[in-house]
Amino acid sequence: SQGRRPAAAPGMRTGMACFHRPHKVGVDIDYGLTPLLEVFGGVSYTRAQAKRFTALDVTFTGTVGGTVIVAGSEFLGEFHDYQEYAGTVGVRRFFDRKSRLKPYVAAQVSARHVPAVDLKLFNEATGVQVDDIKFYKSTYTYSAGLRVGMRFDVTDYAAIGLETGVTYFGKLRDSDDSLSGFNEFHESNNDSDRFELPLTVRAVLRF
Repeated sequence: SQGRRPAAAPGMRTGMACFHRPHKVGVDIDYGLTPLLEVFGGVSYTRAQAKRFTALDVTFTGTVGGTVIVAGSEFLGEFHDYQEYAGTVGVRRFFDRKSRLKPYVAAQVSARHVPAVDLKLFNEATGVQVDDIKFYKSTYTYSAGLRVGMRFDVTDYAAIGLETGVTYFGKLRDSDDSLSGFNEFHESNNDSDRFELPLTVRAVLRF
């Protein structure tokens, strides 16, 4: 499925400016407790390819990764690709199981692991390049959400579904060890928690 963009953003940039649209793949196992109630659990992997963006207009001298950056410089930036591994559990409550179209509400919580996200800065005019700037540390965190959706039975053994809702994503561990003299960078990785509205398409197989 396709969905949210990572919230890794130097300066005043947003995740939308730093990454291409992420892709997520995963597998869930559902178990019916009653005709209208089921629990589920699963694992997923998300990856977003990084892209170059205007990262920094230097207004005073500072250092990044031990390299002196002088006032008046403009630097492009590029993150390492964003990756996320997650395990999810939840509960789903259907309103009607007799018709082929089955609306439902759901609640879920996920344990997430996001590997370290480093940044590269470079100035095309001067050839100055600074690699492996620590931006986010390797992080174990969580997300939790409420969803609404519907499932359509294609056959007795297969269905397709569409789901959306509000999800909260916990903060990543920021890393400022490589930064000195640039307050906008120190502040930009402090607010990585967020609310989002992902859209998920599911294929369901019954055994």
